[in-house]
Amino acid sequence: MKRSILIIGLLFFLVSIDSNAQSQKDFFQKIKGDWIGEGNLFGAPAKFSMNWEIVLADKFARLSFHNEFKDGNGTTRSMDAEAFYKFDPNASITGNWFDTRGLILPLKCEVKDNTLIVLWGDKATEQGKTEYQLISENQIAVKDFVMRNGEYAEFGGASYKRKK
Repeated sequence: MKRSILIIGLLFFLVSIDSNAQSQKDFFQKIKGDWIGEGNLFGAPAKFSMNWEIVLADKFARLSFHNEFKDGNGTTRSMDAEAFYKFDPNASITGNWFDTRGLILPLKCEVKDNTLIVLWGDKATEQGKTEYQLISENQIAVKDFVMRNGEYAEFGGASYKRKK
């Protein structure tokens, strides 16, 4: 009897792991492609673009990102970044973010419903959170937060439309 319960429990665990990996990949399949966004960054109007791909034998998702805004002096600022997200059937998605500021930020992510929640950085760099909410097959809402005094403070947000 104990052996049967153990086998059933093990089978449930394996199905759960496979299901978790599949839901991770399913979300990234839905957002795959080119996106153009408008919103705000540090209180200023901003333009954004992102491209999502499934790469390297379907083991990773790759994000190519660009933003552009004018600072308080009217100077145009921009940033480019690349991030790789590793699918892990046994745990949450992990990865790294590389940007033109010269930062490399560790990523820890989870997919809940139609939202990718990314916790980024560490105490040695900076810490924050980005939420990518899939509104429809052609619209994503993104909110960016930075950790300040132990709480998340929103510093940016955008509405993206799929580029045709």
